[in-house]
Amino acid sequence: HHGQCGVGGTGGADDDDVVRTPRRVALTKVVAAAAGRAHSLFLVDKTEVYGVGRNQCGQLDGTPGSAAVAFVDVRAHLPKDAGNIVALAAGDAHSLIADDRGDLYALGSNRAGASNPLAAAAPASSEEEEEDKKATSKLSS
Repeated sequence: HHGQCGVGGTGGADDDDVVRTPRRVALTKVVAAAAGRAHSLFLVDKTEVYGVGRNQCGQLDGTPGSAAVAFVDVRAHLPKDAGNIVALAAGDAHSLIADDRGDLYALGSNRAGASNPLAAAAPASSEEEEEDKKATSKLSS
């Protein structure tokens, strides 16, 4: 619905809303992936992190916005001295990235203390909630 599968589509035609058969993601050397509510993170060679999907709370790049159809270079938004990435996680509207130095980086919503206190998020709008209801009803029909 928001392109979080990384295979194109952000809610245009019905066939873009649901990936019914596995499709290859346009990244190579992926060693790990994490899925949030409407965004995904991909770790490539422990040095690169890419995100795709909904970015309403800045969970992909620290700047709240809309869906990212193309892959966002999440690593570019980490400090320059960050080590090699060893783990990543994606929550409802936040992302966590750990490096080999033991540092943990957070992006996105900090509702209920989920993420970094510098990136506060607005509550979901009624439009967002309505989109989620429509997507859920499509999947159950």
